[in-house]
Amino acid sequence: MARNKKNLKMQMLEKLDSLNMIGTKKVKEGGGCIRARGVHSVSTLRTYRSSLCSFAEWMKTHHAEVKQMSGVTTEIVKEYVEDCSKTYSNFSTSKNVSALNKVFHEEDRQFWNLSEFGDFRRRSQDVVHNRLVLTDNHTNDMARNASAILFCRAFGIRRQSVDKITTANLVYHPVTNEVAALKVCEKGGRSRLCYCLPEMRAEVNQYLSERIARLGEGCHLCDHADSRCNLHIYRAYHAEKSMAGLVQARQEGRDYFEGMRSQIINEEKLQHALKRYTTADGEYRTVKGYPSYELCLTSQLLGHNRGSILTTSYLGHGMDEI
Repeated sequence: MARNKKNLKMQMLEKLDSLNMIGTKKVKEGGGCIRARGVHSVSTLRTYRSSLCSFAEWMKTHHAEVKQMSGVTTEIVKEYVEDCSKTYSNFSTSKNVSALNKVFHEEDRQFWNLSEFGDFRRRSQDVVHNRLVLTDNHTNDMARNASAILFCRAFGIRRQSVDKITTANLVYHPVTNEVAALKVCEKGGRSRLCYCLPEMRAEVNQYLSERIARLGEGCHLCDHADSRCNLHIYRAYHAEKSMAGLVQARQEGRDYFEGMRSQIINEEKLQHALKRYTTADGEYRTVKGYPSYELCLTSQLLGHNRGSILTTSYLGHGMDEI
């Protein structure tokens, strides 16, 4: 018997690798199908590989007789989903099925639907994460993390940008000539301008003056933050303050962005996000007590385009006091 025969795990991973389209433009198909062909994200590829490896291990225990991908039936996948649901969240179960759909049904588009197997809907109230939690051994108050915390509070940048930004990323206000924003590249290679909270602008500019005077033009603006520093709570701080500032600016009839809105906000994406919150009369409704217009603006300031993610992971947790 040949010893180089590929097992089920190798077959699935080779199929996934053949779908690698990282670096190419994602195009969604029409005709009611919103799934783009191929895998366009490094993190998605990594996640799918992990899910497929887990499925292969499960198959060894429950269906060792299946050696080929063609032997994986809907009944087997249903059994797998039901077994997963005992220990995995609905989010994880949905992710695992997405990985299976990608390698088994990318060509025929006859995707397995979770609703066929039971009620595994992903509900925001069921999300469990530690993004807004401080553990007993956190290092947020350590001096070595101070610069990263300052920039996450002031600009709402992600951890991935902290130790990459230099003076070349600074964007100055056209009138005051103060640093008012940062240009970063985050989340799948997308560029965005991170707006500095107006109330923190003086502190940020003072820090930058001292940093550049000490290290010179072109220097890195932040020191690396260690893994036990929970930077996400400071993005939540930025969201809380931005939301409050936007609402107050509207009430006072002034421009929160001080003439820089066209640089900061993508109006096309904003209108797309607002569609789901617009009534038949053209009015913007409130979402969990928040005005949807400001909610969608704040979402963009955090590098998202969904108001719902703000109410789930950023707002209403008291992080404006951190």
